[in-house]
Amino acid sequence: MAVTLNPGGDVRIKMLYDRDAGYARLHTVCQQTFQRPATGGTSHLSRNGMEKLSVLAPEDCAVLRKMIDLGSPFLTNRLYLRALLEKILTGDVDSRITDYFGSEYLPLWCRTYRNDPGGDQGVSFRWHCDGGPSKHLKMLIYLNGSDEHGGNTQFLNRDTTAAFKSIGYVFCDINERLGDLSALSREHDIPYQPLRARLTEGDAILFEPANILHKGVWPTKAPRYLLQICIVPSPVAWRDACSRYAIPRDNADWPCVDKNWPAKTAADAQPLTAQG
Repeated sequence: MAVTLNPGGDVRIKMLYDRDAGYARLHTVCQQTFQRPATGGTSHLSRNGMEKLSVLAPEDCAVLRKMIDLGSPFLTNRLYLRALLEKILTGDVDSRITDYFGSEYLPLWCRTYRNDPGGDQGVSFRWHCDGGPSKHLKMLIYLNGSDEHGGNTQFLNRDTTAAFKSIGYVFCDINERLGDLSALSREHDIPYQPLRARLTEGDAILFEPANILHKGVWPTKAPRYLLQICIVPSPVAWRDACSRYAIPRDNADWPCVDKNWPAKTAADAQPLTAQG
């Protein structure tokens, strides 16, 4: 498929979120009010833009898979999600996130997925960066292992992503995203070495989706169960934010930052819609 390149598209998207929606200003304020000792961006996540961590016990993963199969309404209940996040956002996970932001953080939204072999593959299964602020994180928690289902997530490193941004591939027409960048990489002399990790039940990839090209790998042997969490800087600890405001959400909208954020509803805040 031919791709209509979009030079400068990444810069325009970043300005939309960082400047126009206020996320760069928010991050500055969050860093200025950070009370914990700063670690100076020394983690693998901060240095490389991605890191694999073990975050959930097998028994927790089994419960979530069952709830997904049943379509349980608790999966979108904020009180339940907060209790689940208490198990996830702790220890090494917490330290990696605060190291990356240099501030406190909050889980803006959480969503669960089940992808079945033979199902329809969406655009997130082609190479892309997410629309969103320059500094935000996503956590993809695999609720069953990649060996079981044959699915995964692939990544390209920051330098390779920057090269594809420079030619205008990133934020090309969403319908022209490619599942294989080999030909485009040869045409523009860009090194192309996709990365993937073997993921066991409860493992997560924590990464910066605006700065790392990535794509889902569709399962081939069994359903792939996934919990995805979007994380942004916060001026207060995430538990305080979740007790005050209507977060985590279950949609992928980005509320515009103002004195009321993140308290406004999606309709009131005239949110931007994420391109993931």
